[in-house]
Amino acid sequence: MNKKDIVELFKVIKLAYPNFEVYPEKANFWQKYLVDQNPAEVMKKAEWHIKNNPYPPTIADLRDNHKRNEDKPILAKYWSES
Repeated sequence: MNKKDIVELFKVIKLAYPNFEVYPEKANFWQKYLVDQNPAEVMKKAEWHIKNNPYPPTIADLRDNHKRNEDKPILAKYWSES
């Protein structure tokens, strides 16, 4: 995601959650952690989140965490050997 994508994302979140604070440092921080994400997928997750949660999303709520799920078998094997 680029800065323009973050601005569009923040507009949607702000409309749904009026208390969501938007400022340049926050936009830069969010972009740092969403730069590797597909903007359409992030927006889709944001829209789902808005429909299902009373609080604004976090960065983790909007990331595609498939990679983290791929690590589960490795972690399970590690813990079973301990």
